[in-house]
Amino acid sequence: MKNAQWIRPDEIRPEPALYRFTRIFTAPHGARLTVRVSADSRYRLCLNGRFLMEGPCHGTGYHRHFESADLSQWLCEGENRLEVDVLHVTDGVWISLYRESTAALWLDGTLALPDGTSDVIVSEAEGWDCARAENHFFREFPGFIRSIPPVEEVHGADRFVDVPVKF
Repeated sequence: MKNAQWIRPDEIRPEPALYRFTRIFTAPHGARLTVRVSADSRYRLCLNGRFLMEGPCHGTGYHRHFESADLSQWLCEGENRLEVDVLHVTDGVWISLYRESTAALWLDGTLALPDGTSDVIVSEAEGWDCARAENHFFREFPGFIRSIPPVEEVHGADRFVDVPVKF
């Protein structure tokens, strides 16, 4: 699990935004998938449409936390879809989570194959797609402490716009 890189949308936005990072990969029958994942600022991870984990635990600008999980029981033989929604907050909003000027995902995953070999296809930077939610908005309320998260408003069904990825 040494190949993980920070994956970012190739844009900087002045307001909080929700991004969806998607990776499609193939797994044979009997494969096992373990992951370590972190994000700037928060994430929700789904495999094949099933919500499985969220995080990361709070860290600092110098120390980031990640969560580890064995996702094997939700892995399908054949094509699998890994989706990670990343909420990126901006400077001055939800100050307990702000870290960088762009959203970022770090996912270190190993697909252990039934023959005893392993594949790190989930960790490789290439192959990830990214899209920004166009119908998610975040508001703050005057007078509230800035460490309290903004309120998320969702207007209608999910609408995502593709965004180039950079590493």
